[in-house]
Amino acid sequence: MKRYQTAAWALCLCLAGAYLTGCANTEETSSSQAETTAETTTTAAAETTTAMTTTTEPEEAAYKIIGTEAEGEGIYAIHLTNQTGMEITNFAMEDGAQYSEENMLEDGDPFVAEEERILYVDTTQAQEDGDEMPSYVVSITVEGDMVYQMHVFPYEDMTDAKLCLEEGIAYLMYTDIETQEEVSTAEEEHAVQAELAAQAEAAEAEAARQAEEEAQNAVEQQQVAIEENAQNAIVEQQQQEEQEQQPAEEQPVVTEAPVEETPAADPNEGCIGDEGLFY
Repeated sequence: MKRYQTAAWALCLCLAGAYLTGCANTEETSSSQAETTAETTTTAAAETTTAMTTTTEPEEAAYKIIGTEAEGEGIYAIHLTNQTGMEITNFAMEDGAQYSEENMLEDGDPFVAEEERILYVDTTQAQEDGDEMPSYVVSITVEGDMVYQMHVFPYEDMTDAKLCLEEGIAYLMYTDIETQEEVSTAEEEHAVQAELAAQAEAAEAEAARQAEEEAQNAVEQQQVAIEENAQNAIVEQQQQEEQEQQPAEEQPVVTEAPVEETPAADPNEGCIGDEGLFY
């Protein structure tokens, strides 16, 4: 009986050992599968992120160009976004007689709303002409042939800018290269255009004053001429009347002197005849 009990305990110990070994193997297998699944998920997420980055970040070369693409000293490339809400059909920059461009957009290729382009500002010609940092006036024509001018265009301070329209003016929103602060040219543009409008009004008033003065001078000169002509006419009339009132002067009578007859010569004059000397 005792022998049977010993055998039974031995069998129980064997069964317990086999159970523990099976559980250990199951845990190792589950851990290995979990690690494999995690690695697969991480790799797939990384690949998806890379694909999304490649898709959502277009290269600069994909943007259309305003102006002429170039590199070097004196060349400024600005990432410009059209936030006017309107289609721009003409984009021009002017620096007096130094530099002028009729239209920097290609024919039939307007700068549409929300579009992004690369604007190239070439200052080399202006610098060769003696203007180290030229100031440009930007003129844009939007749909409907409305023209707006920007007199504040700090191209040397920005690499990224937004072109905006507000209250009848065009202005820029940009990030300053040095301070990294967002800057708006709206207030300064308003001030410049108000000054230009005042100057234009003053010039118009001066032109009107000069025109009025010239007209007054013309009237005065015409009046003087009329008075002189009238005075001359009076003088001529008086002279004519005086001539008519004077009696006609008697012409002296010319009396012809009588013609004296010369006696005929005596043929014997100066001769000595029978009767003596005759005369």
